[in-house]
This record gives sequence, C-alpha cells and structure tokens, in this order.
Amino acid sequence: MLRIDDENGLEKHTLDTKGLLLVNFWSDWSVQCRNMSYVMHNIRALLEDKDAVVYIDWSHQKGLAKKLEVFGVPTLIIYSCGQEAARFSGTMTEVVLLRHVGNIKNRLKS
Repeated sequence: MLRIDDENGLEKHTLDTKGLLLVNFWSDWSVQCRNMSYVMHNIRALLEDKDAVVYIDWSHQKGLAKKLEVFGVPTLIIYSCGQEAARFSGTMTEVVLLRHVGNIKNRLKS
C-alpha cells in the first residue's frame, strides 16, 4: 500500500505508472472508507503488475483534495497515461470495481 503525502507524489505516481493508477481518497474516521479499504486491498491482488493503488488521507491533504475536486470520502479516481479516466464516490464491491477497471482497460484498447 502506497500513501501519497503531497501533490508532487501524486504527480510522480500518475506519470510513472504504466497501467492504471487507482487513487483512493480516504479518512480513518469514515466507516465507509474502512469498508472500502478491504475492497482496495483485495483488488490490488487482482490487478496487473503494471497497475498501482495509492491512498491519500483526505483529512491531511485537503488542499490536494480541493484541487482535484474531491469533496467527500471515499472517492476513487482512476488514472491512465497521466489522465483521469474515471471517478467514483462512495463504496462499491470488488466485483463492481473490477468491472469498472475492465471497462476502462477495454475502452483504452479501442
């Protein structure tokens, strides 16, 4: 699990990741975020090696969250080739998240 502590760290991971980068904005006070952390942990094991998952603590990175227009948690932003490919707010199951990841990968292949 990688934690991002500043905008430069996010930019570096966004540009360095060869596959999809799943950025999970979370906070430890949120029950939904804790539930989503289990999903994210299991998803990481199912992703390709070139994909990455990073965590940004919304409570400590409010400036970055505001810049990226993240106004609540959990929020998941998926990047591909340095660009935002999708954004989801709230919790979801592993099956739903894997479906979204698959759809993004298929769209990018086209």
